[in-house]
Formats: sequence, C-alpha cells, structure tokens
Amino acid sequence: MWDFDLLAELFNEEDRRQIMNIPLTALGREDRVLWSHYKKGTYSVKSGYKRLMEDSFLYSHTATDNYWSKLWHLKVPAKVRNLIWRASLNVLPTIDQLRAKRVDVDSRCPVCHLHEESVLHTLVLCEFAQKVWEAAGVNSSSPTATNFKEWLIGTLEHHNQEHELIVMIAWAIWTNRNEAAWKGKSYTVLMVVANAKNFLQQWHEANQPLSPLTATSNSPGEDKWKPPPVGYFKLNVDAAIFENQGKAGLGLVIRDELGSFVAARIVPVQGIVDPLIAEALGVREALSWIKSSSFEVRTVELDALMVYTALQNKGVDNSYFGAIIEECRLLARDLPNLNFHWVRRLANQVAHTLAKAAYSFHDRVGWSYFPPLFISNVLLADSMNE
Repeated sequence: MWDFDLLAELFNEEDRRQIMNIPLTALGREDRVLWSHYKKGTYSVKSGYKRLMEDSFLYSHTATDNYWSKLWHLKVPAKVRNLIWRASLNVLPTIDQLRAKRVDVDSRCPVCHLHEESVLHTLVLCEFAQKVWEAAGVNSSSPTATNFKEWLIGTLEHHNQEHELIVMIAWAIWTNRNEAAWKGKSYTVLMVVANAKNFLQQWHEANQPLSPLTATSNSPGEDKWKPPPVGYFKLNVDAAIFENQGKAGLGLVIRDELGSFVAARIVPVQGIVDPLIAEALGVREALSWIKSSSFEVRTVELDALMVYTALQNKGVDNSYFGAIIEECRLLARDLPNLNFHWVRRLANQVAHTLAKAAYSFHDRVGWSYFPPLFISNVLLADSMNE
C-alpha cells in the first residue's frame, strides 16, 4: 500500500490523487515504454495511422467536413453525439437563445450565477466547467475560440486523450447544468467526471462484440445468475468507483450449487478511481481469497469484459492495468481447475450491490453463511432464476 502520510507531506492534493491511482503489485516488474494511444499499450501501424490522421485532419481544407465525419463516427452513445452536434451548431436551449426569442428569463448561468449563459460558457468557460476539464486532465484553454465548435476542434487537435472521453465530459457537464437549472442542485466536480467515465465504460462493454476469447462465457443474451456444478462454489466479483471519496469498492460473494450464500467480502481501496484498475484489483482479491480458503471455487464471474479478455490472453499485457493482470495469472496458476466467466451486469447484481456498499465502509468487512440484510433481496432474486 502507498504510505498516505508520506504522500501528504511531499505532494499536493492533485499529485497525490494521481499517484494513489497507480496500483501496486507484488511482482515488482521493470518499467516499460508503452504506446499511450492504444488501450493495449502496444504500437500498431493502424493505431499510428489513426493518431496521425487525428493530428492532421484539422489542417486540411476540408476540416469542417472531417469534423462532422469524425463526430458521427465517435464510439459514444447516440444521445451524446446528438448533443455535441447541437452544441456545435449553437442550438442548445441555453438562456441566451431564449432571450434572443424574447423570452423574459434571468440571463445568468444557472450553475455559476455570474455570467450570461451561452453554449460556450456552459460547456467551457463557466468556472465549474473549467474545474471539471481540469479534473479530467483536459486543457480547456482556447482564447481564440468564439464558439463551442471552434473550441472542440482545437481541443481534439491538441489532446492525446481519447476523443470519446472529451465529448462524454461535455455531455456530463450539460447534464449537470440541467440538474442545476431544473432541480436546483449540482453534482461535485469529481462526480461529473466519474459519471462521464463510468457511462462511457458501461456503454463500451455493452456494445463490444464477443470475440472467440469469450466463448466460455455465458451466451450473449444471458442476464441471469446461474449456479455452479454440484459440489462446487462460484465467486462473483465487481467494483465500484467513488470519485468524491477518492476510492474504489470491491464486492465479492461466494455461493453454492443451490444458490445459497456462503461468504462475502467488501474491500475499500483508497486512491483508486479508474474503473478498469478497480475491476482488475477485484479479480486479484478474489484469487487471493480462494487460495487462502478451503472453498472449492470452480468459477470466478465478472462483468468487466476488457478485464476478462485480458485474463484470457496468454501474451504479455502492456495495458496500463497489465501488471495486475499478470499478477492474477500468476495466482491462477495455482488454481488449475478454476475458470473465468464473463457475464452481463444483471447476472452480477449481488457483487455489484456489495461493491456499491463499500461507500459506507473504511475497512474491509466479511460475512460467512449469514448474509448482510442489504443483499437479501438480490440473493433471493438470483435464487428464483434457477
């Protein structure tokens, strides 16, 4: 574990947050040079070409046409693309648009209450929006931009972050603006960033086609928990992110062939706010638990498809969470009869509920044979699926 007291002495809050989000492993492997423009961390001609095209398209004489083409090809929910399209055309229902139609409303931004609201102000210039972009690691400075479209073109040009994340952040800022305008409440900066990242991850997982590596998982339409073979146990694991607390929560549950509760754990992990790192740490926790217990666990189920796929691969993992994956593979070697299964979120509700409950815990906690009351209903619902 990181020495939190020492980090507090040496670094500011933002640097501490970034440092603590780096997971520690027992492998102690050497540092590696990774390709940051591809999630797997390895360079390919395709990823290099894509990166060059991202850099060059803005300088061509057809920059505007390429902008629209790029926008409609972003791998984000359709409602997010639609929002960015309307924002780029400056037709979002902001207060300056209402006043232009002679609607008598207060012209001030419903979030900061300081300046007149416009699309550019709401999504970029508002003090709250500026803090969100900073927390997301996006340099939002663009002094020459006169509208949102010009700002987004410049931001996509100068940033290494995935373009999908940038438009998701804009969507989350707009969602927060609507909460402030219509319900009089606003999320925290970190919650807005977390909403964007989590929604994007969940959408990608739900829309990623199954590869041959997932052939041993449940069928694509499977959304119900299934018991393990007679005489064996199944462990389900999930993770949750709590940006406002600067931590992740791991939820693990073991059940038998009748669907009966055997044991469960909740493990808070301070400093980790990346969903994929948290999911990988959940698998590591599950394997360590199995090795140290007497339970004959045959199956470990998780709903994070990218982590599952990484576990199934046999080659060197150069992804940013690859060190944890390699540690999981090392632990799994001592469990030759163990299988990993990928399932959809609906088939992983008990572990998901446990992970969410980590919000209220500061230390790990466990139960054996008598489950906590707050998972009783989901346990019952799963048992009725059999």
